[in-house]
Amino acid sequence: MKLISTLVLLFSSLWVFSQGEEQLVSSKISEVTVYLQGAQVTRTFDASTPSGNTTLVIGNLPVNIRERSIQIKALNEGVKVLAVSGRLNYLDEKKKSEQIVSLEAERDKLNDQIADQEVWQEVYKEEESLLIGNKAIGGTDNGVSIEELKQAAEYYRARLAEIKGKELELARKIKTLREEQSKVNAQLNELSNKRPEPVREVLVKVSAKTTLRSKFILTYLVQEAGWGPSYDIRAENVLKPVEVTYKANVHQNTGEDWDRVKLTFSNADPSQSSVAPNLTTWYLGFNNRVAYNNYGRQMQVGAYSIAGNEVSGRVIGEDGMPLPGVNVLIKGTTVGTITDIDGNYRLPLTQDAQTIVYSFVGMVSQEQSIGHRSVMDVVLYDDTQQLSEVVVTALKGRASGVNASSSYEYKPKVKKEIAATAVVKQTTLEFTVDEPYSIKSDGRNQIVDMVAYDLPATYRYYAVPKLDTDAFLKAQVTDWEGYNFLAGEANLFFEGKFIGKTVLDTRNVKDTLNISLGRDKNIVITREKVNEFSSAQFIGSNRKELVGFEIKIRNKKQQPINITIEDQVPVPTNKDIEVDMLESSKAEYNKHTGILRWKLKLEPGDSRQMDLKYEVKYPKDQSLVME
Repeated sequence: MKLISTLVLLFSSLWVFSQGEEQLVSSKISEVTVYLQGAQVTRTFDASTPSGNTTLVIGNLPVNIRERSIQIKALNEGVKVLAVSGRLNYLDEKKKSEQIVSLEAERDKLNDQIADQEVWQEVYKEEESLLIGNKAIGGTDNGVSIEELKQAAEYYRARLAEIKGKELELARKIKTLREEQSKVNAQLNELSNKRPEPVREVLVKVSAKTTLRSKFILTYLVQEAGWGPSYDIRAENVLKPVEVTYKANVHQNTGEDWDRVKLTFSNADPSQSSVAPNLTTWYLGFNNRVAYNNYGRQMQVGAYSIAGNEVSGRVIGEDGMPLPGVNVLIKGTTVGTITDIDGNYRLPLTQDAQTIVYSFVGMVSQEQSIGHRSVMDVVLYDDTQQLSEVVVTALKGRASGVNASSSYEYKPKVKKEIAATAVVKQTTLEFTVDEPYSIKSDGRNQIVDMVAYDLPATYRYYAVPKLDTDAFLKAQVTDWEGYNFLAGEANLFFEGKFIGKTVLDTRNVKDTLNISLGRDKNIVITREKVNEFSSAQFIGSNRKELVGFEIKIRNKKQQPINITIEDQVPVPTNKDIEVDMLESSKAEYNKHTGILRWKLKLEPGDSRQMDLKYEVKYPKDQSLVME
């Protein structure tokens, strides 16, 4: 195996390519790997290099390329890459956006339609003039009969009425077309009056001993893109497997459309440092108020999350204008969303969510603690930091850039034809869409269905009637690791109906994945206090209270169900308080937690009653809450 040399060069603004003819080449996007935040774009092009040194110029690239990420390799071993740099070209006109091209085409079409209608207007006006100018009937020496005069009058009247009607119809059409024309022109003016953007170019200096033709591969990172996993979870009934459709919510606003490219989704984050952290000496003294980690970030102490299950808000710039397309992500997870055109967002929370990260191209990212807030409005500020140097990697040879880490492929049972292939690498997970895909550069969320699984599941209902009398259905899935699930929002469907949303949080799951499928109103549960049993008595210096509840459950479904019902009795924290269980209807009882658990199986139409009775004794000069 030949040794592949990798050239890592540090460029500054003083780097100067040797004088010589520049060769402009055209490249095409072939592959895109989308990360949770950012994307790596792969372009390919062919170029003929004469003997000696040549400078290749790859133009019409996005302005916001991360120059440190630029990599170039020549597949012909006879071509040697000497240097790579990037520049902004303010002289060449940037290629018109597809929106402008579409609007110009629509404007031209409207102009043609208006011209056609105006031609017909002229035709009818000429015919009207012809009729009016030729009113004479017969000659000067010949009279006309009343019948002839009547026929002529009827003809003139009918034809003039028809002409006037056509003219009125044409005037209305022209008015409507001119209104549309005015809107299109206004939109074109708004887009055309925007500050012209320069064109990003990459310059590649290559050397060859003879004239050679080679294929080149160019890769670079862009920040204005990302993806997040989401799911559709469907359960037809408790006798069938759970169907989980794995989806990718992808967005990009990089300035270039991805047209029929090989699309890969990765859970890697190229913006994170790959250097392992090191502990330094922790010196403790007075007035130490704030601790920092070895990355220079302030550490949060005693952080807590909101009791609710989602947050919402609005993101604006420092000028007060809304920011669409801002990445909003729960820190340390893959659960996130983007802001809409008005800057608004809504984000479901995982149980341990503590911090929300807001990021947008050209602006300083922010981290906000959730705390007790359910509404989080954020202002992002421009990032004025400029890079003073550019690190570019140049690769030579056919095998350059090959990842040496081992990987293996999971092949779990799927419900339908696979749309994406999952590959687990040493530290990352990737999904490659099997068919070419197109993503517009408009910042909008686009959903890509990747794969649907049929998951063998054990269904069990769960209820805590003390807190909520509804029964909640849970599907328990074992051996779920082979499905490569990442934490994300899920839409829930049960018995063909949409029942709500949840968060599929796989980060802390061990051997069994519990999927909540929401409430089922066909299981009726009641919990009522037994007043005849509940009473209070005084015995010496103590007070004794008897408390009783009846819990009733009925299965109105057409299938048998398994259900776990939980209740509780108080756990004393003082030796003067005594709690005795009197009746539990054979429940599993944990004295340390006070939790009672009934595991029942009910056939269709079956009912069951559980009795809970307990006694509490405590000093009569004290008061306790018994329910």
